[in-house]
Amino acid sequence: MKTVLTVLTMILVTVVYAQEKYIIEGTIEGNDQSMIKVIDDYYNPGGKTLSEANIKNGSFKLEGIYYGKPEVKYLKFGSKSIVPIFLEKGTIKIKIVKDRILQDDEYATVYQPFVSGTKNNDILAEFITQKLAIENSEKFKTYTSTAKALDEAYKKNASPDEIEKLSKVVQEEYPKFDEAILELKKEFALKYKEEIAAIYLFAIEGEGITSTSYTKKERETFKDLFKKYNSDHTYYQQLENKLRIFENVGIGATPPDFTLLNEKDEPIKLSDYRGKYVFLDFWAYWCVPCVETFPHLKKLQNKYKDKGFQILGISSDPTRSAWLKALKKYQNPWPQIIETAEMNSPQQISTQYGVEYLPTTYLLDPDGKVIATNLTEDQLDKKLQEIYGNK
Repeated sequence: MKTVLTVLTMILVTVVYAQEKYIIEGTIEGNDQSMIKVIDDYYNPGGKTLSEANIKNGSFKLEGIYYGKPEVKYLKFGSKSIVPIFLEKGTIKIKIVKDRILQDDEYATVYQPFVSGTKNNDILAEFITQKLAIENSEKFKTYTSTAKALDEAYKKNASPDEIEKLSKVVQEEYPKFDEAILELKKEFALKYKEEIAAIYLFAIEGEGITSTSYTKKERETFKDLFKKYNSDHTYYQQLENKLRIFENVGIGATPPDFTLLNEKDEPIKLSDYRGKYVFLDFWAYWCVPCVETFPHLKKLQNKYKDKGFQILGISSDPTRSAWLKALKKYQNPWPQIIETAEMNSPQQISTQYGVEYLPTTYLLDPDGKVIATNLTEDQLDKKLQEIYGNK
């Protein structure tokens, strides 16, 4: 009897995780590459290749077997050209054009393709179309044009004054733009609540969900909604885990204490700064927007250091040699510590603090409670003026 049950169990597991065949047929505008492949994770250089094919006259056809539920994977061609798509059963049609670029830096050029043919990819394509319409609308013309100009300024190593001027405009305009995108994500999450794409768009697409994305009630409401249909999917589990982390680092919470080493291998403990207002700055040596905040933070440190204000820099990237080189270059007059755990691991302080992008910042009161997160330069100025007066 036991043997029969074991066999039945194996059959059930095979059915649940049945092989699903996918076909991806596509074209690439202005392509000079000969090979394209599907990879598991473009952030990981050692990521798994799921299938590959030749590109002939700008066209390609990828075929493969996929196990489990739909997830976003990546097409890669050339050294760093990336296209996100949902890998799922069926024939996926895709068109990659040169002028639909989501991200372009030294690490990756990420395209927003025209994609169709399967349920989740159709939803993703519909979302991208509406997102681009918001980006290109007259209402957000100032934000999008200035953001592009700032990106170009970084690339050409423009003067600090030029970058600061552009950055201030972006910081002022971004909250309104971000609110519009979050509203669009909520609309799609409700409209397609039964599909995997709903969770992906709500919690993972773009910069992903942060402690300031949506209200607490909205986050919990949508989590409960997704649970009805896809509680066993990895995206739902990621969302659930993030919301658990946000409870620990949200406004009014006392975030986890930690001890990390400074450049002299001396232990620095967060709770040792109780009694002061502490500005936690998660950054990395390769993060240009991070280091661009240093001149302003130096002014604030000098202005308020004798009044009980303390900045604490935390390198999210554990590459010690590059971090030490950056410390020597920028000469910041506040304590600097570095992660020792592997990036994105549960042991990382950055993970425990829900850091999804850099820089990420928290302002703690003298009792160690969070009173603000991810403030712009102007917002931080105003907050410190509220605390210490306008002098």
